[in-house]
Amino acid sequence: MFDTFNTLFDTLRSLLASNEPIDNEKVQTITSNKSNLLNITSNSPQNPAQRNILLRADIDGIQFDSLTERRKLPRLFIDECFAISDLFQLNEYDSLLLLIEGESLQSNYPDCTRGLLAVQLYYESKERLAACLAYLMACLSGRTFQSLLKISKSIEFCTNFTNELIEQRLIENIIEQLISFQIRNEEQKLYSKAGLGNVKHRRRVQDSIKHIRSFQAKAIFLYSCQIRLTRSHLLSIINYLAKYSTIQDDGIIDESTLYLLGAFLYGITLALTIPNDTNIGSSSIITSKHQQFSLQEDQPLSPLEDNTTTTTTSSIDPALITSIRDILSNDERWIVPELKAVCQLAWAIILRARSHTLPDGHIYSEDIEALADTAVEAHVFAFLSETVTKSSLFQQEEFLIRRFHMLFVDFIYYLPFKLKELRVQAEDTARMIEDCERARKPLPDNLQRDYEYFLELLSTFYANDHMGLHLSEEFWIAADALAGHRLMQSPTQQQVALANFVESAGGTLSAYLYCHYIHMLAGISSTQSSAHACFELLRFAKDTGGPTCWNRIFQAFLLYRNTYRPDTLLNQQQQTSFGASPSPSAIKTIAPKEVTALIAVLNLIEVIASQDEVSRIGFFEHPQWQITGAFFGLLSCRISLDLKAALFNTLSAFTKTSEIAMHFWKIIGDVDLFAPMENSDMPAIAYEIEEFEVPSQKYTFLKSCLKFLQPIISQQLKTNIDMRTLGYCVVFLVNHVLLKIPTRTFKSIQEKWQIIEFVLIILNDIVINYFSNQIIENDHNEAKLVSPGELLVNDLLRGGVLNNLLTTLISDGCEKLFEYVPFIGEQELSRSLILIMELLESVTLSSQQILQTDKLSSFTFCQTPIERIVTDTNTKDLFPNIMKLVDMIDYFPKLAHQALSIFAKTLSEDKLQKPFLRLLPKDHKEKALLRNGIVRCLEFTEPDSDNNDEMDDNDLKARMRYTVLWLLTKSVQSNIGHYLCGFTRQNQLEPIDFYSTLTGRSCRVNNCLQAILTFFDDLSPMKIDYYQKSLPLCYEVLYLLCTNNSSNIIKVTFDILHENLFIQKQIQLYFPLKTSSSNIFKYSIETYLLRLIAHELFHLTHEPTIISKNLIDTTINLLFELIDIKLNRLTLSLLNLPFVKQDHLLINQLKTPNIDLNKINHILQACQYNERTNLKLYRLDSLKKFLSNEIKSIQQANTNNNELI
Repeated sequence: MFDTFNTLFDTLRSLLASNEPIDNEKVQTITSNKSNLLNITSNSPQNPAQRNILLRADIDGIQFDSLTERRKLPRLFIDECFAISDLFQLNEYDSLLLLIEGESLQSNYPDCTRGLLAVQLYYESKERLAACLAYLMACLSGRTFQSLLKISKSIEFCTNFTNELIEQRLIENIIEQLISFQIRNEEQKLYSKAGLGNVKHRRRVQDSIKHIRSFQAKAIFLYSCQIRLTRSHLLSIINYLAKYSTIQDDGIIDESTLYLLGAFLYGITLALTIPNDTNIGSSSIITSKHQQFSLQEDQPLSPLEDNTTTTTTSSIDPALITSIRDILSNDERWIVPELKAVCQLAWAIILRARSHTLPDGHIYSEDIEALADTAVEAHVFAFLSETVTKSSLFQQEEFLIRRFHMLFVDFIYYLPFKLKELRVQAEDTARMIEDCERARKPLPDNLQRDYEYFLELLSTFYANDHMGLHLSEEFWIAADALAGHRLMQSPTQQQVALANFVESAGGTLSAYLYCHYIHMLAGISSTQSSAHACFELLRFAKDTGGPTCWNRIFQAFLLYRNTYRPDTLLNQQQQTSFGASPSPSAIKTIAPKEVTALIAVLNLIEVIASQDEVSRIGFFEHPQWQITGAFFGLLSCRISLDLKAALFNTLSAFTKTSEIAMHFWKIIGDVDLFAPMENSDMPAIAYEIEEFEVPSQKYTFLKSCLKFLQPIISQQLKTNIDMRTLGYCVVFLVNHVLLKIPTRTFKSIQEKWQIIEFVLIILNDIVINYFSNQIIENDHNEAKLVSPGELLVNDLLRGGVLNNLLTTLISDGCEKLFEYVPFIGEQELSRSLILIMELLESVTLSSQQILQTDKLSSFTFCQTPIERIVTDTNTKDLFPNIMKLVDMIDYFPKLAHQALSIFAKTLSEDKLQKPFLRLLPKDHKEKALLRNGIVRCLEFTEPDSDNNDEMDDNDLKARMRYTVLWLLTKSVQSNIGHYLCGFTRQNQLEPIDFYSTLTGRSCRVNNCLQAILTFFDDLSPMKIDYYQKSLPLCYEVLYLLCTNNSSNIIKVTFDILHENLFIQKQIQLYFPLKTSSSNIFKYSIETYLLRLIAHELFHLTHEPTIISKNLIDTTINLLFELIDIKLNRLTLSLLNLPFVKQDHLLINQLKTPNIDLNKINHILQACQYNERTNLKLYRLDSLKKFLSNEIKSIQQANTNNNELI
């Protein structure tokens, strides 16, 4: 089962990756899995005959395909096999194969038993099968997106195959499986049978279960995007949404439920759409990534390609309309009532949009109003805002985002009567609130807030454009503010309606609706064009004199500043004592309602200034608005910390322009914003944090302050920065923020690590800047001012309080991550650990360079930060934890990469290798588990990456593989390299290293040597050019093991190479290298391959054991007999390398230390003799003598000049 689904998965991936037509082998692989794809969570039934055979397998044995004789099974193995079969209601033979596969994988998962691995493999195989179904649906060609395939023949096959699956009730089957295959049910079943292991195993299994459901629902969603769903399909989806939809513990909709909701939305759209060959264009100031779908036109997309398969049903099914109408109109309560409201709203919109094409469309007008009323009464917009659009799918599923965008804009366009009604209700609500506040009465419970919810929904939905779709710009295409920028084509009616909505929503606003309108504007201003349009809209609004124009807004800010701080800060440019205690009668505060409105406006200014540079400069340079004086003046007033936080956030957006950042930095220095108060060592900002935020355990103001400081300091470090102001900032960051972290309580763990991340970004920039500007003075007696960067470095080098805190944070972070439980804030924690390790690594490497050039440096220390981590008994668990982080690449790839970097650079230092070995556990199994992440890096098959700064996950994995290989070349002659390659200190293989499965398969516990050989085994001639950096290092590691100081390691290594038929395989792999585009790459592999061949001949003739004698003839014959005169055998090609003058430069660049190609060439020619025409052999005695002397000299030298890229 596992192998079958893996083969199908690899087949579909290769089909998507290649531009070649599908071949018969792929067709056979896909079609043979039809029954599996139809019933993903179902299994082949248990078989009494097979059970009886297994019952007697401990006596009679059992026949395996890979063995000639029957093999008896231990009774414990048989019992485990039956347990797996009963747990999953699985065929006994499949259970046996799962258990055997689990046993063979114990080398990769030393912390799991074979039974637990069988459970993991079961769910992973089902996950891959479900992913295959989603892949197939993405290959369809249809109404919404283009097929992932490029070849028409392949598209045709996938379409026909998918149609066959649909005809055999695929969609109904998936929904039935989603009903029965619930996450909690599976977990309870596993708990009852002890099918879950440690936290890592539990996380892997839970993720697989979740992904199985998600991929199945996604398959339906993708199909619904492309092809019209039938009445049966839609009713099945509605039934699921009504009775089985789920909300996660965090209050966000479940992924499978959201996919089916999206499928319903696309399904009703296509079901009520009559295919049309015409396409009415639309004007847009943006270029969409893909075709767009709009309810405004009968034809939802641009013209279909010639190979597009359209639905055979060209008419609208009246029975479908009636069925959906009955379901959505009845009083039956859904398990999530708000989900019914979403469906009702979408159905009302589609009925209104298609009323002119529906039979008797006029009779649905009452249904439309009733459905819209019912949906709004169920607070559909609040549900969409809080539960639906916060799902992570809205960051990665483009067509889900587009469909909900359609839902919102079509509500504005097709149901304007309902929108107007909501606006009137909102105004009534505003008056009622004002009356209650005036009379000091409590607010009634039944206030109508749906218009407010709708504005907030638009704000949250469009605020983060993760995929760069620029959908918010549709609100501005027809705006008067962009009339001069619009393309020649006029906007559509819908775009005009959206622009009118934006403008009319801001007219005659009550105080109650003002903030919600401003929030909505901020949300739909999330791109450069839309931000500029919003800026222009409020700039032109000055003619109306309303509250939503920039003139009125900035007049209000200036008025607040003058009212609450009479002495104007910037005009007098005098230092303000934030800690002065005015008399109670003099203290004035801004009303909470006004604070809320000011924060909303500041957020809007922040969004616009962040997105559009023209608007940013326009804000800053406007002579009447005076944002600098108003905002910095308000910061010195006694006002709400929430308002100060918003001010800092807004100011941080302006620092994107370097000239403005420089101006702000000067102001910070002039007013001593972060300097200690008089008679105190605490700055005023720190005092306010201690007084107000520490008791509340919420740190909004502190986060915004750090958000302001981070970009402004990073920019000023590139110039001649004011060290006095920087010193005050560093003292504030370290003493009053970072060092306070352990003693403060946080309501949100996410907020804690956000604060740490902000501070570490700034400190990293300061330290990097310090080292880059470090100048060694000739006269060391000259007094010089100690910079903040030097203070930080000294603390880290001398093991001060900052160094101790950072190591504590690493320990705390690792402890939290090793729980393997997802939590809000895990990404911030991950990034913080990366920054800490980068800081420690930077200080370690840079300080060593300084000491090498300046023996009288002021750095009087004994250890670098990394040395202290390895050698200090108080941090003995820290470095092993960093090693474990490498194994978390599936969840935190960048953190794993940084952990590997610090691990590799640490162990490349000879003096740190012995201390590290003392940190290793005594038990060999625990050692192997600790090494697991390092070994996994060598199993990555991603092509070597380019040396660029931007990395995706594939580049990152390739770099991690290269880093491990680099480390092995530096350390393979030492005990560190021996440990990584699976040897003990006695130069023997670890006791748990080797075992055989019941099928006779040889397995070794994970180690780097075995991983390299596996890497070679999986390497095909077609892909050899993908690894021009990694392959030479792989050869070098093997070569260094074969020339090790320990003769026992040499013997064991060669035995392993013989067992794997390594040399023979490499010769066959060599021939495609002749066409390689890289001479350096070709020469590197030729060199190492020849050296390994020659050294093996020496080994075979020097120590002729029984095994060696059996191998000598086959090896020599394979190496030195004529293989194929057309291909030109290996030895002759090596002896005739074109060593011309222009190739010497290439030879010098080879990653091949201690090897001289010319010398090898001459020696081999000296040992050569002609047996007959066209056949050249070598005198082994002569070769043995040369190699013996050469190897001794190599073992004595042991030099390696490679550098880590």
